[in-house]
Amino acid sequence: MYLKKYVRKAATQSLLLGAFFGFFALGLPLASAAILPTGGTINNQAPSAPSTTDNSSRTSPTNVGTAVTFTSTSTDPNGEQYYLAICKTSAVTAGTDAAPTCPGGSWAISTATNSGSPASASYTTLIGDTEESNWFAFACDKVASGALCSAADSTNSPFATNHRPTYSGYAATDSSGGSIEPGETIKFAVTTADSDSLQPDTVAVYVCASGNTFNGSACSGTELCHVALATAGAVSCTTATSPVPVPTAAGSTNVEVFVVD
Repeated sequence: MYLKKYVRKAATQSLLLGAFFGFFALGLPLASAAILPTGGTINNQAPSAPSTTDNSSRTSPTNVGTAVTFTSTSTDPNGEQYYLAICKTSAVTAGTDAAPTCPGGSWAISTATNSGSPASASYTTLIGDTEESNWFAFACDKVASGALCSAADSTNSPFATNHRPTYSGYAATDSSGGSIEPGETIKFAVTTADSDSLQPDTVAVYVCASGNTFNGSACSGTELCHVALATAGAVSCTTATSPVPVPTAAGSTNVEVFVVD
């Protein structure tokens, strides 16, 4: 009898354990499986607003014919490439897997740039540009549909353009304003003008011997005279020695006059 009871009890426990493990084994996949929905869409998000700098300012203007370079870094939440668009107004239109456009005109638009990498775009200043020009920077992502642009950044706007000074003519006389005689020093009087008014411009006048060129700060050969940091208008300089040796036959002599600001 004792053996019988023992055998029955063991059989019952075995069945109960078998039922428990069977339930657990069947229930385990249902408890641990993660079923993802199919056909879901990840929404496109605009790149972060750029923090844009340029290499031009009122205190350091860009000469006409020289490039202003705009640089910025933007991050796209979807990891997509982006464009840096520098617009003339606060309006931009995202492209379709292509560069954006600026309805009010653009200064420059970069090539497609990887998210998180710096983008740059350049504009070459023209003689017709105003002394200061406002700009608005946008980061626009490069996607096949539903492209978006960031908010505008104009923190470091505007850029400044330095226009060339001009001169309308010059006169050469002796130091007292009379005709030049061999052996005398020569006074050159030059009428200059500078159209820029926002920048504290001054002009310099260099008078060089005929055939010289100018490198921005000096004659390529013989300098007759120069004056620097002069207010635009009537500017003059006088030669230190006479460029007309004795004797010199009567006649005219060519010179090169350069005006820089």
